Amino acid sequence: MKKTDAHALAALGAAIALTLIPLLSIALKKDKGPLYDGDITAIIDLGHYADTSRALLTGYNYYLLERYAATHGIKINISLAEREGSGLDSLRAGTADVVVEPFIDTLKRDSVFTSIPVDSMSVWLMSHRGRIDDVNGWIDRYHNSEGFESTRKQFLHVYSPARSRRRPCLSPYDSLIRAHADSIGWDWKMLAAVIYQESRFHIEATSRRGASGLMQMMPETARRFGVEDPLDPDSNIGAGATYLKFLEKKFRNYGDNRTEHYKYILAAYNAGEGRILDCIKYATLKEADVSYWQNIVNLIPEMSDPEAEFIDSLRFGPFKGQETINYVESVIDVYNNFCRICPD
Repeated sequence: MKKTDAHALAALGAAIALTLIPLLSIALKKDKGPLYDGDITAIIDLGHYADTSRALLTGYNYYLLERYAATHGIKINISLAEREGSGLDSLRAGTADVVVEPFIDTLKRDSVFTSIPVDSMSVWLMSHRGRIDDVNGWIDRYHNSEGFESTRKQFLHVYSPARSRRRPCLSPYDSLIRAHADSIGWDWKMLAAVIYQESRFHIEATSRRGASGLMQMMPETARRFGVEDPLDPDSNIGAGATYLKFLEKKFRNYGDNRTEHYKYILAAYNAGEGRILDCIKYATLKEADVSYWQNIVNLIPEMSDPEAEFIDSLRFGPFKGQETINYVESVIDVYNNFCRICPD
């Protein structure tokens, strides 16, 4: 081959390469695509494992999932696994992007990718290699961040209000509780005491009657006061606080002082305003002083008797109110302990 022909062939090859390289680059970029092309769907599947109930593990993962989604500038829809279902099945079916499960034997996870441990008890599962790599990098950066240890401690080191020493916080949700308590003019530690009594700060808490979330609101009441996601701490606490403010206005004429007023509100939160208005009516008919909750307490045992005097005049009839009596007493006790633990 002549030297001039070789030069011409080399020039032609270079020209073709210059043409193909941008096209190849565009093709590779298109194949890679964004990690997420819309909202993330997450399922927390920790409810079937007793060991995970020792800490606020569901709340911790909810907190972290929201922050992970925020780094990508997208929303995340978080739910609990169905009682009879499996988050892993949803992941394999493509209806979930990430599933949170306990950090236990991984043999059943053969068709999905498992993250590095989020903490000592849970991992995130995904079906997409690129996404799990991204998650692992995010978890690693979080573990090395300045606020990691303090945040982890708030969720995973749960304290008893009866035995705890002084400390600067009561729960992982103190900032939310303070903000919503301020919005209704309440002592934030009293609102915290209600939440503790209702759910022990577990966002996944549910009752046999159907109440759910931190403030254990019944579905109808939750909808009435604007709860869209019962798991969401901000939404649940905000709605509960609004309901407490509603009850405060409803019972504004009862209670000789602030503490006595609180007791009427707490009783109504537990039993419903109608029941407590019945109690007040019964006490009034019995000529008792309704300025003090204890005078109501003294009469409640009578109200359980269908043959009791004046019982027919009550809207809701006989009332077995021992649960409500205990509830009010417990919340006040927790509040007093919270004032001792966190006296600011």
